[in-house]
Amino acid sequence: MKKNAINRMVGMSPSNGQPGMTLSIDALWEIFSKEGKSKRKLAGLQQKELEEYYLNARYNKEYVGYVTKLQGKDLDRLIEFCPLPKDFILRSTDYELTYAILQCYREFMGR
Repeated sequence: MKKNAINRMVGMSPSNGQPGMTLSIDALWEIFSKEGKSKRKLAGLQQKELEEYYLNARYNKEYVGYVTKLQGKDLDRLIEFCPLPKDFILRSTDYELTYAILQCYREFMGR
């Protein structure tokens, strides 16, 4: 995280006619201060909240039930039987997600 922040804040500045690297006091403060660390931590938490929201919006009981036509305890068992990876849910297309749910459904019904 610090490396990315430093890379954004370091620039090339021809202040005296010669190209060189500059790093402002503000940039250093943002990197090493408690306030800067808190801002980065808050941004990370907001990103996690956004991911959780997106995960729950894409892979939930309503959607799995719609795709499989299961309800109640059978639906709960299928979701427990088939915990799709978070990364897959976030990056897959709607088609890929639906296909994965149907594959899990077939395995679940065949057991």
